[in-house]
Amino acid sequence: MFSVRRSKVHGRGCFANQSIRVGTVCRAPGYEVDEDQATFRSVWDGDQAYNLYSPFCYLNHDNDPNADLYLTDDGWELYFLRHVAKDEEVTIDYGFDPSEPDDDTE
Repeated sequence: MFSVRRSKVHGRGCFANQSIRVGTVCRAPGYEVDEDQATFRSVWDGDQAYNLYSPFCYLNHDNDPNADLYLTDDGWELYFLRHVAKDEEVTIDYGFDPSEPDDDTE
């Protein structure tokens, strides 16, 4: 259903291999990792780091995303907020603007 390719957003991205309807849910298992071993393929939920399986680890940020990622008891769910065309990049909102510097840095 997905492939990883060069992204215009950043580096590599997750792309739809077929048209995906709004409301579609895709699932991927997740597993806990040690905080010290968290990588760019990990997501921090505030209490624990969880690894994402490829291609979900290649989801890039967009302020107007076409999908949303949720952690459930069974792993990760990627919920599609709108129709995604074949070969369109799948994006999520990271919850912050990665182009803006952190408020904590001085």
